[in-house]
Amino acid sequence: GIIPLSPIVGDDVKCMGSTNDCIIYCGRMYYAVDYDDVEELKGYVKKVPSQNSKDYGKPFYVTFKEAGFDFFKVDAGMFAPAEVTVNEINSGKTFTSGKINTGVLLESFGVETL
Repeated sequence: GIIPLSPIVGDDVKCMGSTNDCIIYCGRMYYAVDYDDVEELKGYVKKVPSQNSKDYGKPFYVTFKEAGFDFFKVDAGMFAPAEVTVNEINSGKTFTSGKINTGVLLESFGVETL
């Protein structure tokens, strides 16, 4: 897969948040799989991206803080890449799901556009 690298953004918890945001909002994962049921595989591919999480749309640090800094209170769907592409090697079919969201990532980094 591919993800951007986070700059240093503050204390350890904020750095951990921005590092997670690299995956959640801009991470791209690629897989080649051998899977018999292509329709079932398509269903899985649709479910993978972080945009399916109820907590999607704000920097991870904010979500984590709202959860009382308890990982178990954060929707597990957040711990996923922004985009996934899967190539089923027997059929030759490729499926992709999700989207890149640079806006939230830049917010997480504290980037000021000039």
